[in-house]
Parts: sequence; structure tokens; C-alpha cells
Amino acid sequence: MEQILEGRSAPIVRHPAASVLIGAVVLAGLVLAILLYVAGGRAAHGQTRYPMHNVIGMPLNRAVAALKRPGAQVHVKRARYGQYNVVLRATGFDIDGTYGPGSRIELLVGGHITPNAVSP
Repeated sequence: MEQILEGRSAPIVRHPAASVLIGAVVLAGLVLAILLYVAGGRAAHGQTRYPMHNVIGMPLNRAVAALKRPGAQVHVKRARYGQYNVVLRATGFDIDGTYGPGSRIELLVGGHITPNAVSP
């Protein structure tokens, strides 16, 4: 018994240009993946980062000691209010809660001296 297929379609003709284009896209993707892998590996071992401690409410000397790191600067600004030498606000760290070399941490500390604290 012989099978007859009517309405057979013509075989797909492959163009050499299509093969070259597909090969170029695959090669470009491979090169991009390798570059991202290498660049990502370098970024992961980049600059040293330190966690930002919650120093609000600490005495100034303890807060500065907790934040002192190589390359990071801690600057103190005194307010006219708040308990004397107690940290009221800390700024200068990144949004992820870290800081590193080159960071400038600003501490706002209380500067109010009560009459009882002043010695005659």
C-alpha cells in the first residue's frame, strides 16, 4: 500500500546569511556573559564596607570610637539643644546602612548645659 501525500510543502531553504547572523548573536551573548561574570567578580571584592552602628543616644566618645575606621572621617557638630555630648543625629552613611573609606560621617551632638552641670 502506497501512501500519497498531497499538498506537500517545499522544504525549508536555509540561507547562509541566517546561519551567520545566528552565530554572531550567540557569540555576542557569550562574550557579554563572560564580561559580566568577570566584572561582577571584581565588584564583589571591591571596597571594604563597614556597618553603620546606631549611635543615637550614645555619649560622644563612645560613638566616635564605634565609628572610627581606616579612611572614614567622623565630624562633630554641636547643637544648641539636647543633652550635652549625647549624639542626636548621625548622617553620611549609604542607604544600605554601610560606610567605607572616604566616607564623612556627621554627628550632631547636644550642646545644652544645664545650670546644675556648671561648676562655680
